[in-house]
Amino acid sequence: MTTECSNRYINYFRYSAALNEDHTAFSVLYDGKDTVLVGGTVCWKSADGQTVSMDQFRSRSAKWVFKGQNAPYSLLELQLADGPAALPETSVTFTVCRDHFNAEAAPTEGWTAVFTGRLCWGSDPEHSTFAVSADRPGFGLRGGCGPAVSRWDNALFDRADGSLLQLDEDENLRLDWCWDCKYYTFTAIGKLGVQVFPHYFEDRFCVPYRPLCKTQYPTPPAGWMTWYAVKFDACEQAVLDNARLQNKLLADYGADTVWVDWEWYHNTYGDDREGHFKAGLNVFTPNPETYPNGLKYVAEEIEKLGFTPALWMAPTHEPTDNDFVRENPDAVLLDISKWCGRYFFDLTHPKFLQDYLPRAIRQIPEWGYKALKWDILPLTTQYADCCHDKMYDPSQSTTQALRNAIRVGREILGDEFYMLSCCGSYERTTLAASDLFDAARIGSDIFTWDELKSSFVQRILRLYPFHNTQLYCDPDNVILRPEYNDLHQARTRITLVSLLGLPNTFGDDLRQLPADRLELLRRGLPTLDIHPMDMRELLLQDRESLITNLVINRPFERWNVASVTNLAQEEHTVTIDLQADLGLEDGEYLVHEYWTDTFHGVVSGKLTLTLPACASAVLSVRKKTGEFQLVSTSRHITQGAAELLDVICRDGVLTGRSKVVKGDPYTIKAYDPKTDRLVEKTILPTATGELDWTLEA
Repeated sequence: MTTECSNRYINYFRYSAALNEDHTAFSVLYDGKDTVLVGGTVCWKSADGQTVSMDQFRSRSAKWVFKGQNAPYSLLELQLADGPAALPETSVTFTVCRDHFNAEAAPTEGWTAVFTGRLCWGSDPEHSTFAVSADRPGFGLRGGCGPAVSRWDNALFDRADGSLLQLDEDENLRLDWCWDCKYYTFTAIGKLGVQVFPHYFEDRFCVPYRPLCKTQYPTPPAGWMTWYAVKFDACEQAVLDNARLQNKLLADYGADTVWVDWEWYHNTYGDDREGHFKAGLNVFTPNPETYPNGLKYVAEEIEKLGFTPALWMAPTHEPTDNDFVRENPDAVLLDISKWCGRYFFDLTHPKFLQDYLPRAIRQIPEWGYKALKWDILPLTTQYADCCHDKMYDPSQSTTQALRNAIRVGREILGDEFYMLSCCGSYERTTLAASDLFDAARIGSDIFTWDELKSSFVQRILRLYPFHNTQLYCDPDNVILRPEYNDLHQARTRITLVSLLGLPNTFGDDLRQLPADRLELLRRGLPTLDIHPMDMRELLLQDRESLITNLVINRPFERWNVASVTNLAQEEHTVTIDLQADLGLEDGEYLVHEYWTDTFHGVVSGKLTLTLPACASAVLSVRKKTGEFQLVSTSRHITQGAAELLDVICRDGVLTGRSKVVKGDPYTIKAYDPKTDRLVEKTILPTATGELDWTLEA
């Protein structure tokens, strides 16, 4: 038996839907998230341009339809009558079930129903709620800067708790962002579906979720590191010389950190059975020959220069014996000669957890360091597996034991202390404690081009959904010196790190880095707050090219910056389709390439580029407005995202405000539709800070 009741509300399990009092708008609620959609409404559009809204029907009545106790849903029918002559009556059905909300307009010949409304997802939609695609087909990496949206997006991801609000995917679905009201909106044709995934990240990637803490680093760190630059020539003088040069040459551009890597208590790497490792160097004892004033002094000097001091440590392992090893042999799980040293501790042993590890961790802030790179985790995990039966508490899984040890460090240092896990290409250890770290090295050491492809490109394709959500994905050092790169390869390294918004760690001795490579560092700084827009994992396979697509949304403009990278070590021709590859709407776009300073003109479909071996093109793609408009700026490879604060066009004159660096020529390029040519202006800033400028057609 079916019973009909007048009502404005339906509920089924965690989903509810309600009409407002005059039946002209609806909302959707989800238990635990409250209202997830508000101001939902429907209008009908005809082929000849007529529009009819819900409030134009003078008779609006809703009824809750009870289909029996066993019905797997609840139903609300909205009848609309006494409307305009062109559309006198129609109806909309709202349905909630265990895992879905659905709204659908009755088919009406000659009319198309259009659903619109506001999405309520996350407490800070502008900064921590991302428009994403949950399962977009196709290849390439896509990031967003600001509340970015594109025609591919069908969901909102909340970084604060890893949840997802997904709308039914359809070619006619569009998400948007309203700068005035600071919320996301939607438009859907014919029908609307809404689904909530409260534990999306955990369920999708099978990891515990903790949102990235951005207190210390609101954007990923950028700065010099010892190992790749000077290796075992690392010492107090080398660190401070490079820190001073970084202060002089790169601080105003966005460099903010100096990393003292593993050489501070390692004098070599290899087989310690032959006595290669210097006795007396350990977690508690820096090398007195290379750091005569101690690491505390080095940290203080780094901080005086305005940088965050950061320190490498491997507190689950010792290269040589020390008092703890000698006095607590039972806390040593394995004595085996490896590249990093000999002694691997039992992660479950009380003496390790309550004595050695806390002492090692506490000295990091005591010495003045404010960031930690925690290394040797893959080998630690491997040997915990191999010797599991010998552990003090073999009832713990290796993952449990590893997490417990890392948790000791997190509790001592606090939630806001920056902790980077160094796990290389070992995905198990990279992700096993991804909720306890703030960043993760995602690949092995990268010096050569082949290493870049295998340890950076391949890894970031798989792990990019983790970046700026769960943690920062660290691609390893950016090495630019000619020993390992020609100019094209060096540009590609900066391009990929910068456009994906990754940590930028300098791997060259700044005292010897050629001026053209130093200039590349400047164009990739500062690191930007860029988040993933695809929640999926990819594989490189045998592809010869890679497209990264950065979608930028600012109150004054929206544009894309796409990089096209030739991964092959020979010349390669690549065709980029603005709609299929970048997700742009049909139309005309102004395309400018950054590295070669080439204006490709007005492009409406496809653009073909011939790239030298290992080269990248960086394309600013801006929708043609028909007015005098900005095309590119020189400050940063995003061509505006790093420095533009405002841009306005009035009567053929562009006025803007930008963040600039003293002595760094700042070039602004704009397109004049009357002449079909670029107009440009170069300004030499006399101070670092904000600069007002104008450019006339």
